[in-house]
Amino acid sequence: MGYRIMRLPRRLSRSVRRLARGPGSAARRRHGGQVRSSRSGAAEARAKGLAAELTALAPIRPRPSRPGIRAAVAASDRLLVGLAWEWDQRSLLHHKWEEVLAQHSPHLMLLEVVDGMIPGWGKASGGDVLNLGRAANLAGVPIVVWVTGGDDPDEWAPLGESAAIVFVAHPDMGRGWSGGQSAQALETLEPAAQPRLYGPDLGFAAGRDLGACVILESDHQGPTTSDLLSSLIAPAVKPLGQTEFDIWRVGATSDPGSLPPSLRLRELGARSYDQVMRALGRYAVFMDAGVRDPRWTWPVLEAGAARAAVVSLPDRAEALPAEIRAHVAATDDAKSLRSEIVARLRQAELRDRESAQLHRAVLDRHTYAHRVDTILERLGRPDARSPSPTVSAVVPTNRTHEIENIFENIGRQSHAQVELVLVLHGIEPDPTEIRAQARDIGIDQLIIRTVDASRTLGACMNVGIEAAAGTYIAKMDDDNFYGRHYLTDLVRAFAYTEAGIVGKWAHYVWLRSSGAVVLRYPSAEQTYERRVQGGSMLIDGGVARKLRFSDLPRGIDSELLDRAAAEGVQIYSADRFNFVSIRDVAPETHTWKVADSTFMTSSGRLVFYGDPRPHVDV
Repeated sequence: MGYRIMRLPRRLSRSVRRLARGPGSAARRRHGGQVRSSRSGAAEARAKGLAAELTALAPIRPRPSRPGIRAAVAASDRLLVGLAWEWDQRSLLHHKWEEVLAQHSPHLMLLEVVDGMIPGWGKASGGDVLNLGRAANLAGVPIVVWVTGGDDPDEWAPLGESAAIVFVAHPDMGRGWSGGQSAQALETLEPAAQPRLYGPDLGFAAGRDLGACVILESDHQGPTTSDLLSSLIAPAVKPLGQTEFDIWRVGATSDPGSLPPSLRLRELGARSYDQVMRALGRYAVFMDAGVRDPRWTWPVLEAGAARAAVVSLPDRAEALPAEIRAHVAATDDAKSLRSEIVARLRQAELRDRESAQLHRAVLDRHTYAHRVDTILERLGRPDARSPSPTVSAVVPTNRTHEIENIFENIGRQSHAQVELVLVLHGIEPDPTEIRAQARDIGIDQLIIRTVDASRTLGACMNVGIEAAAGTYIAKMDDDNFYGRHYLTDLVRAFAYTEAGIVGKWAHYVWLRSSGAVVLRYPSAEQTYERRVQGGSMLIDGGVARKLRFSDLPRGIDSELLDRAAAEGVQIYSADRFNFVSIRDVAPETHTWKVADSTFMTSSGRLVFYGDPRPHVDV
């Protein structure tokens, strides 16, 4: 696959994205996140602009997470694009497969079966495919068959009998098959998404500046396409019209039925899968109604990976995994469907919270990384990644009364492997009592280091880094609030970015003196930045141990970030949830001693008064 990432200088790439989004994007941001167009002609210009962008998209060259695993793959664009980020992949072309086997020396061969066909080859039971299978067997290359469509196992049974293992995307797809080399060889391997397609490195998907859309895969539609459009989709979205709802169609054309003048089918044509999915990444809301087979959960998973909110139909939602279905609205009534779509278009808070939870659910169990882990495990290869990288939370404190808050923050984390490195700065509480307190709250991994009061904050952090064993090192403050999924979400950001440091530049500040809650830098979500809030930094362990903190009493966070940026380390600002910077009534108790009015600037937005912790714990 000839994919390549073309990087632009940061200022230039931002300018390009602003031009691509068009003049309406700034107005949308000014109106509380509502995704609306200000002119009737904006929709047509937007659609033409998006189509032009799709055509001009630079091809991608994935950087595989397992470069030591060589895979030869014959599959649809969906799998070819999604899997290419996970291993060293070569496409099995019909006219060059012998060259791939001879020169690439693959560790495995993966063949996708869709409705009895191998994409690019023809029938799975055809002579060319069976010859390919025999050649792989002779070369000692295990064959993995992944059936992603079709209910008749007879269509692929001969190929399955020569495979090391046969996976089906849904249990119904394998009913009636007697088994290949063993009766246990048939297993379920569910659909997946590739979050890398929607990360900040590709730039195109950064905005989510468009409204709602549905993507109709025409090649997989029967007569029900027209019925669905005329009876459900059109009545539901007619009031939105072309200004806020796009109907995209992929593949061969078919009669769209009777559509009101306010709606138009737009063609994605023969564009590649990664182009179509990167287009999906531009939309705030995705309507899941465009595929005939409800077992095809791929579009919803991709929408979740792209951080779109999803509205579906009941039969399609029922086919989703329970943890995905919990974050998808579903109805088959046109009026209710319209209400669900409009609610997510108009209410940014609803949309952002729901899409954050859906995104987390996808990244938790439904990425191509998970599917490759399963394939490699079943083949007996020891190359599967650790599902839960270790995190060392380094927390310096010179306030004994904040130790309980530290323990509560660490104790509520959902991440499986968290080590607390507690650096006591000029205080000497009873270590036995501290350890008992930590155990009571469920903290099993606790390292305590004592540092003299004369040492600087930077020196305290370095003592903690030296004691830390984690893959990632979190700099956490003793007086802030960290929600359940704080560490989980930041750790996963490393999987879809090229960042060496992740954190939160868009973040909530609670001013205890007045009870005001300010959202700072609200536009700095899911993007590379020069800064993240100092108490929200999660640093790659290698980066932290190399750069370390400077021996300074204050300002150590911005100083480290400046040095990191100078060395080419990318800094990623994640979403605004699961973290609150808490300002005490007395500013002198903080390392950064500024008045509350400092936070009431154009870079912040006063959102409400009261305790924000339940609100941000998403």
